[in-house]
Amino acid sequence: MPADWLKRTVPPDVWRHLFGIFHRECTGSIAALDIIRISHVCSWWRNIINDAPELWTKVDIEARLYRNFFWTGPNAECLALVLSNSRGLPLIMSLGTADRYHERSDLEPIKVFMRAINRAKTLRISTYFAHSLLVRNPRVLKEVKDALQPPLVLEKLVVKGGKSLNGAMHLLSNAWMDVPLLKSVSIQDGPCFEGSIYDAKSVRFPFHQLMILRLELHIEGLFHVLSSTPRLVTAAFFITALYGFNPRYAKFVRLDALRDLTAHAVSEDDEVEYDIDDFTQIQPIMRILEFIAAPRLTKLSLCFWGSTWRLNSFLKFVDVSSSPRIGDFHLDTMSGSQRDKIECLKRLPFLQRLHLTMNHHVSEWPEDCFIGEVFWAALQEWDREAEEFVICPYLEKVTVGYNAQHMSAWTSCATMVEERSRRGRDVELIIIDTHKLEGQGDEDSSVLELLFRLKNSGLKLTIQRSDRSGESAGE
Repeated sequence: MPADWLKRTVPPDVWRHLFGIFHRECTGSIAALDIIRISHVCSWWRNIINDAPELWTKVDIEARLYRNFFWTGPNAECLALVLSNSRGLPLIMSLGTADRYHERSDLEPIKVFMRAINRAKTLRISTYFAHSLLVRNPRVLKEVKDALQPPLVLEKLVVKGGKSLNGAMHLLSNAWMDVPLLKSVSIQDGPCFEGSIYDAKSVRFPFHQLMILRLELHIEGLFHVLSSTPRLVTAAFFITALYGFNPRYAKFVRLDALRDLTAHAVSEDDEVEYDIDDFTQIQPIMRILEFIAAPRLTKLSLCFWGSTWRLNSFLKFVDVSSSPRIGDFHLDTMSGSQRDKIECLKRLPFLQRLHLTMNHHVSEWPEDCFIGEVFWAALQEWDREAEEFVICPYLEKVTVGYNAQHMSAWTSCATMVEERSRRGRDVELIIIDTHKLEGQGDEDSSVLELLFRLKNSGLKLTIQRSDRSGESAGE
């Protein structure tokens, strides 16, 4: 049998499909290079790949300013080949930061990249290189900017390196006047400062047309952004404020289009909470909610712990928003006491999906923050006159982190599910973060036995490990 029998026997469209799967899995600067390597296996594969423009739609480049030298890769010839073979299809483009230092001055690949941005549907920019040019070599920054072609089909922008946001804003400043399709922006890896928001506005960044925004920022810049984004539908804000909330930075905003809001407090080191409770004059970061009205909100995720939490701010938010029909609520377990959580749920009569997990690491976990018997008992209270549950009568699904509640509360949790089922209100229970459940002590074993009994009794129950991969309790 000839050595190339398999390659010749498999139909070209099947090979094209397989290469497409490989291409989708490629990330970073290896995408185009790996496709080129595969095309060199044989002329049969090369013809298939060269005739498949969708395999050439990832255009990635890495750049770094080192002393007075630039290092970029891949080279301009490789980029030109990729762009030619993509035949005018919309592109997924990425300008990253090189992790190597080469004393090679070569701006041509960056210029090729900038000229091709007019075909970018998705654009990812690392701010380090652009910020270095802005600070150390404005002449070269202008030279690179002048090569930019307006990204008329750009829909999604991802900026990595929020602390140096001004570099990316200035590098692409010629583009912001003509991006009619840009609706989604994500700014990651470090909080933006208030000055960076001003810089973005100064180069006319189109905040006003955004529908999806994910942003890590200092609290001082939050309302500058919110007041400029009237069309937001989905918003996620990860807020840093070492000295808490200051009312002079707040400005009331009404977001009539907003459906999905995530608001999380983030500590300065992004891992461990500072002991800011000693600062008695600090106002809780959660007070930002008091200045936001979102009457059409249907999904809400909150994470405010310790001195960043304030129940009254949540209650005011619901009132100011005219009691929105929130059907999906995610509350970090460290947010408030059990009683606070119950009060929150009382204000959400249309809730269908409840998520109670611990996603934020703090140095000390207040005992009353953990879910306990009191919480589950409140969800069992029945209104005889209305013939419905007093709290969350339409609840359908509850997701609980295994590490988010007291060990003694699992029986109460099971009782709540059973009571709701008995009343004809079936609730699906999903338990996540169970990587510590197996092979532990007697308490964990008894919890596991209880969960299996629940599963065998016919209740809807799913157990998931920490990687969120589903694992049925009956398996």
